[in-house]
Amino acid sequence: MGKVCKPKEKKQRQRLTLDEYRAIWIVSPSWLRTAMDLALETTHAVNEICSVRYTDVQLLAEPVSEGGLLVSGYLRIHRQKVQHKEASRVVIPVTPSLFKIINESHDNVRYKYVVHRMPSRISNEVSKHCDHLTQINRKYLIRAFSKYLNLAGVKKKVAAECRLTFHEIRGLAIHLYDNAGHDPHKPALLTPMLRAQKYTKMGTLSGCKSPLQR
Repeated sequence: MGKVCKPKEKKQRQRLTLDEYRAIWIVSPSWLRTAMDLALETTHAVNEICSVRYTDVQLLAEPVSEGGLLVSGYLRIHRQKVQHKEASRVVIPVTPSLFKIINESHDNVRYKYVVHRMPSRISNEVSKHCDHLTQINRKYLIRAFSKYLNLAGVKKKVAAECRLTFHEIRGLAIHLYDNAGHDPHKPALLTPMLRAQKYTKMGTLSGCKSPLQR
């Protein structure tokens, strides 16, 4: 008779609050701040956040007003969990806050990915899962978030199996959108065909400033 396995207990997930998010953000390096802000702004998961390229941003010749928001372009994201379905390719309006995040991610060297860092050493893991030296590996991002969560002292008394993960930023984002009376899914679930007529030749985000202040 084969060994009977006990069903795994469902993980008791902890909700991330905005104050806790800010506490982690303050002690984090700039590249992790960018990843956190992208996740909070777009409601997307770690796989998509690590894969956002600067070339995925299409700027309009002139900003337009959509739903009461000033939109300067669109960010194309390929959702990996449903990559073979129509809903896998989503387009997110580049609002002033999203523009600010992407613009401030630039540094002295031109990189391929919005979330990036120069590694101190080259590992097999990086070369296996990334197509560029400065791209962030999803596992590395998850571990880094956990490290700075501990450094910030957030939920220190919570059991290890219930600790917050990077994924909880998405939950916080959806919660904030809900509280503001917005559907967090509608802006993203638009196919490129619906937006294509609004695309123009690729612009540049370098050297631009957002009027928003953190």
